Amino acid sequence: MLRQGLLQGASAVTDEIEVTVDTELAITLRQVWSCQGRPVLHWELTGVTTDVDPDAFTFRPPPGARIIHGGLLAETGLSPGEIAWHAATAAPKLAIEIARRWIGSR
Repeated sequence: MLRQGLLQGASAVTDEIEVTVDTELAITLRQVWSCQGRPVLHWELTGVTTDVDPDAFTFRPPPGARIIHGGLLAETGLSPGEIAWHAATAAPKLAIEIARRWIGSR
């Protein structure tokens, strides 16, 4: 459960932020923002539990799903060098086209 103070979602002027972190879970449990010693904003997590089924975070693709190994552009069939060459030769053309369209819209 998340509990917040009066300024939910608002920016607050502060000169001090007190933070409590659970290092085992790597999460922030509590924050208190203060200005000149007076609390301006605070929030905290309560009822935190570690009783979570690890399988809840396991991704299992559906049967028949296409799975690509080897990175973002692996399905192109190009080597990393070929991909770099295409990107390097396309960049100036793209910059010229963007400039042409920008000038034409003025």
